[in-house]
Amino acid sequence: MSDQDQTQAPPEPISYEEWYEIHKEIFDDYGFPGEQLGKLLYQKLMDENRDAGEYFSIDAGDDPTLIYTPHENHPPLTAYSNVFLSDHCWCCDALNIVKEWKKNTELRERLAPYSENPDPPSPPPLSLNERLEKCDGKNLDLDELEITQLQPLRIAERFPELESLSLWGNELSDVADLLTTLASLKNLRGLWIKSNPVNDAPGISESILACCKSLEIFNSNFTKNYGVWALSFVAHNSDPRSVAILDLSDREITEIRPEAFKPFSNIAKIDFTGNDVDLSHILDVCPTLKSIKCDHPEQLPESIVFVNDVDRQTGDFSMRIPDRIWDHIQPAGDVWGICDEVGLSIHHSYDPNFAMMPCGSPKSAFTFCAFWPISDIAPNTEVTANLYPRLPYAPIEPEEPLTPMISLKSKFASTVISKRPIKVWTDIINFAENFHSDKFEVVETPAEADIQWWGLKDINVGERLLETKGVYYNQIQNEKHITCKDLLYETCLEYMGPVPWLPETFILSEGEQVAKFLETHRKLKESNQSPAWVVKAFNRSRAEYMLVTESPSEVLRHSSIEPRLTQRYLWNPLLIFGLKFDLRYIVLLKSVKPMELYMYKVFWPRLAPKRWALDDFDDYERHFTVMNYRAPDKVTHKTYVDFVEQFEIENPNMKWDTMQQRLYNAIRDMFICGCQKMIPNPYTKAMYGIDCMITNDYQPVILECNFQPDCKRACNLCPTFVDDVFEVLYTDQPVTNDKVVQLKLPE
Repeated sequence: MSDQDQTQAPPEPISYEEWYEIHKEIFDDYGFPGEQLGKLLYQKLMDENRDAGEYFSIDAGDDPTLIYTPHENHPPLTAYSNVFLSDHCWCCDALNIVKEWKKNTELRERLAPYSENPDPPSPPPLSLNERLEKCDGKNLDLDELEITQLQPLRIAERFPELESLSLWGNELSDVADLLTTLASLKNLRGLWIKSNPVNDAPGISESILACCKSLEIFNSNFTKNYGVWALSFVAHNSDPRSVAILDLSDREITEIRPEAFKPFSNIAKIDFTGNDVDLSHILDVCPTLKSIKCDHPEQLPESIVFVNDVDRQTGDFSMRIPDRIWDHIQPAGDVWGICDEVGLSIHHSYDPNFAMMPCGSPKSAFTFCAFWPISDIAPNTEVTANLYPRLPYAPIEPEEPLTPMISLKSKFASTVISKRPIKVWTDIINFAENFHSDKFEVVETPAEADIQWWGLKDINVGERLLETKGVYYNQIQNEKHITCKDLLYETCLEYMGPVPWLPETFILSEGEQVAKFLETHRKLKESNQSPAWVVKAFNRSRAEYMLVTESPSEVLRHSSIEPRLTQRYLWNPLLIFGLKFDLRYIVLLKSVKPMELYMYKVFWPRLAPKRWALDDFDDYERHFTVMNYRAPDKVTHKTYVDFVEQFEIENPNMKWDTMQQRLYNAIRDMFICGCQKMIPNPYTKAMYGIDCMITNDYQPVILECNFQPDCKRACNLCPTFVDDVFEVLYTDQPVTNDKVVQLKLPE
């Protein structure tokens, strides 16, 4: 048999009808007019007709842009009159896309022109008078106004408290005029005079520094007087405690001034490149610092995790897929594709003139990007498209006022069972095998039981209560308002507003929430706060479908595939052994009204395997603590006793009892909100697992509340755990167990 005979023949193309049926759902999702353009798209895919070059060209400046530039013989391009193809230049398994991007140097080099998001367009320049009128009294920008003299402007008289003055790009040449003005500005801390003749005058720097004793920044460089003001100015943030990231590159810093850095108590990343400065003692003034870029890494303490984007212990390097690439990644099942240069040159817009979608070839396994006009297009018009058409977008509305709370106090006590033994049925083997008290008897069927304790969620608990009067259940009607991640945040926001013990949360299946998320991200990035987000599926465990990213485009891309919850990532976590941790608490809700809430004092710490840093966000073992599903061999086995001992060693100024009371108060407040929605019933009581973290300034943060948490570990470590839980919930004896504490309502 010849080699030619052995060559596998290409598969037969599928018919138009088959191809259309396969794509029908995609057409509906993306608004493609299949009846109007379907056959044209099918034929272009069959012919591999890449005729976009006859209609469009790429303006390949700093911001590559696709422009409609048709040949003379082409008819006008009207809405839904044609469809065009762009190749996918790279396809990858969705689960490994970040890992493969890191490996593919050739692809990154090819797409380098598309790897930076363009700066937003600048507003029209203001005149001199307009800038003087709009000055806030602290900061004055007079760049590029052809100013020749300063004294006629009466700057010091108008703005006696001025702190920063930018005069870049003018025609100032009179040294005496400049120094006279500066001498009157007693609070001036920042000055820019580059691209003026006066900047080249002999001795001008020395004269200015002698004249302006408080100056901290001169021509973008830090003076020897730099302090909190200079760092805050560079960070665009007046609250040092909220700053996570500082870019101090090329500032001519020659020493680390403790009084300048210490207020930045949560700083996680600093770029010191281009400065001749000794960093060997940087952790004395920035103890939370984990990532540094610098020119002399040999100076750095060992506990700095990332140096110049590389983990010093593991060699892992931090790299992210740029926002613009995420904008153009097109999901097609388990394989995602990136458009080639034609598709990448189409900018995202919520007021687009084109639409785009992924589509498959009828004769091969190749995927393409199809794009088509949705309005009439004039020559030399930029092509734009909504790159997230499956996500809604709506204007931001004013916030709703808080809902008044109902009282959770009552003169009646919660209902208990007085008979002995109390008969219990449960489908949870760990529970059934761990009753030791003679107060309880495990029975074989639900019909025999006084208590039915279900491991699976029963959404018809209300109906069951009517059918089986006098039987107790471990589920409370409307408890979804604390066990569903989205409803938990919405419920607490409704009754208490934004609270420090819950991460800010956005539900990206709602148009207004998408707009709020994008606006919040912009503000965080501008003020050098951490713009990192954790993206979660609505009602899956914390190990499933979760990611951490600083890219808003990555958040939108994942949220456009299935509904996701997006929360502020805890960017300043308290660490133990340099590792991120969370704490699992067991909470017992004996009654909704009166609210009777108990904490099991024994908790379970879970530690991430890798040293934490605000870097390398695709590394699950660095940023997540739940290893049971993904890496069971790396589950930590620290007991609460070990944890408390280490906590007090590493945090000598915070007693664990004080910290734990803060955690209890946060959990109590969460249940106060949740009980506003739950339906009180004397025959419903429940146990929940609460996952908490702590910030490095000792603020508790609740991650989620779980119905019927896995208690295998609890049963192994605390042999009386099941007896303790049932005695608290179902008996009338006073709670004297030293493992349980009641969280009482505030007076």
